[in-house]
Amino acid sequence: KSALETYDRQYYNFTIDDIVKLTDIPIEKNKRNYQNQNDHLEEARMIRDLRMKREGRKWTDNNGRPSKENLVKKYVSENPDHTPTEIAKNLKISRTTVYKYI
Repeated sequence: KSALETYDRQYYNFTIDDIVKLTDIPIEKNKRNYQNQNDHLEEARMIRDLRMKREGRKWTDNNGRPSKENLVKKYVSENPDHTPTEIAKNLKISRTTVYKYI
């Protein structure tokens, strides 16, 4: 709370070292195991891939936004008399998406 009360726009571009000098509060920097970013990320990705291989799946499984296909098909099966415009309005998706899956 007191940090927000003392926040001033003039300190916006201060470096971590400047803040440490002004406040006498030590701030530890992220070290990435003393590696540059590319090497650190390469190692982290290799570990991720190894763990996924052990579990028998890929890291992209169930990743990202799900398709609206199942949602549209389920709605159409429950409400076969609705028009594509009504379906789109009720599901809050575009009509083009509805037409794509019906």
